[in-house]
Amino acid sequence: MLVRIFSLAKIHGEVRHVLLDVMVFDKGLLSDVVRFSSGSITPLQTYGGLIKALVDNSMIEDALEFCLEAMGIRLEIGVPLCNSLLKCFIERNNVRVVRSLFEYMKVLGPSPNIYNYTTMMELYTKGNTLDVGEANKILVEMENHGVRPNAVTYNMYIQGLCKIGKAENVWEFLKDLQHKGLEYDNYCCNAVILSFCCKGESNKALTVLDEMKKCGLSPDNHSYNILVDGFCKEGNVSEAWNLFEEMHRRELMPNVITYTSLLHRLCSTREMETASKLFHELRDKGYRRDLMAYIILIDGCCQHGDLDGACELWHEMIKDKFTPDIFYHTSLIYNYCQKQKL
Repeated sequence: MLVRIFSLAKIHGEVRHVLLDVMVFDKGLLSDVVRFSSGSITPLQTYGGLIKALVDNSMIEDALEFCLEAMGIRLEIGVPLCNSLLKCFIERNNVRVVRSLFEYMKVLGPSPNIYNYTTMMELYTKGNTLDVGEANKILVEMENHGVRPNAVTYNMYIQGLCKIGKAENVWEFLKDLQHKGLEYDNYCCNAVILSFCCKGESNKALTVLDEMKKCGLSPDNHSYNILVDGFCKEGNVSEAWNLFEEMHRRELMPNVITYTSLLHRLCSTREMETASKLFHELRDKGYRRDLMAYIILIDGCCQHGDLDGACELWHEMIKDKFTPDIFYHTSLIYNYCQKQKL
């Protein structure tokens, strides 16, 4: 009676709660609920509502049981619910169940769509279940079934390749996508840029940036921040600085990591004047300078004998309400002693 009333009133949430209560009390009563609802709720709606209620209440094993039961009697419960179940079991790293449910979908319906395939791509490109071979099979299967991958699908696949250090393969894959006129975005390119930089091949990463511009993509803050940090770590301050200035020309805002990378490299190459200019530019552009930026510049001043500059920065740091630890106090005192100023 309650199910009939709530169904007629289109209060679907209450219908699901009633079905959940019935299931918890006695699964065998569900068929009676459908029979006595006088057609206000169909078997498909019963299963669909119950599965959603079970998923919402984290009872995913029960949800899976009813999902498979519905498939067994040829009820297509819908792609969104199947995808919810797939995601729940992926979160639990239960690869066996995810694969089985996906295979059931292909045999009994509903037929997997772009969202299901992308969910499976997520499974094979995440940490504990990373398997690039299986991820590649997903792409092949999508093509065979006429399901066109989107930028999200490609990005997941690319991330998987990058995790195993296949930057060159990813770059060739992206160029192939471009040649075929297929969809990819900044996230895909940034993953390749990061992968090259992590391998110490920032010049190759710069090539990716140039290709992005040629094919109509606009490199973003992340693209430049990765490259500036990469060139700094390789000791190529000149190229890092060129990219930094290019960011300003394109009105992109560098982050603190970018600034600290440049500061550290400039100080280590004795370009203290440029480092000081950059440091004060932080304030002028509205950035809140962090403790690390102060420490890098103070240490640079100490290393190159400018103790007056170090002391001035120290007082400025205290004024900005930063509290250095005892190591940095000791370091400054030591340098003063070395210069016989104490």
